[in-house]
Amino acid sequence: GHPDEAYAHMRLSVHDSAEGFADRPGEVALAWRNLAVVARRTGRLSEARQALDQGLRLSEGVPMTWADRLDLGQTQVMLAHDLGHYAEARDLLDSVLSQTTRPIQRLPLLRMLANAEWGLGHLTETQAAAEAALALAPPERPGWNGLLARQARARALAMAGATP
Repeated sequence: GHPDEAYAHMRLSVHDSAEGFADRPGEVALAWRNLAVVARRTGRLSEARQALDQGLRLSEGVPMTWADRLDLGQTQVMLAHDLGHYAEARDLLDSVLSQTTRPIQRLPLLRMLANAEWGLGHLTETQAAAEAALALAPPERPGWNGLLARQARARALAMAGATP
C-alpha cells in the first residue's frame, strides 16, 4: 500500500546490512536481492536491475545455500522477462533447470520458461515447457504455476491454430 516508503526502507536496510554483515557478503547479496524485488514491485525496473546486479556481484565465489542462489536466479529471470530480455531469461532458466530435479522447484521454472519462449515467439517451445510444467502440477489443485502454465499452453495452441 505504500510503495515509496517500502522502497526507501529497503534501501536503508541494504545500507544497514552492508555495515552489519560486512564479513558475510552472502547476506549483503540477499539484501540487494530484496531491494531488487521491492524496486520491481514498485515499477522501478532499472533500479531493480542495478540492485540485483550488485547482489550477484557480491555473491560470486561466496558460499551460499542452493535456495538463496535459486532466489537470486529467479529474480534475475523475472527482471529479464519484465525488461523484454526473453532470450536472457530463457538462457538463465535453462541453466537453473539443469541444476534441479525436484518437481516443486521445476514447476515454477518451467512455467517461467514457457513465458520466455512465448516472448520469443517460439510456439513449439512454449507448448513444450508449459506441458512439462503441467505434468508436474497436481491435476486436482494445479496452483498458481499450473494455472499460468495452462494459459501459456493455450496461447501457444491458439497462435498455432489449434484449440486447447
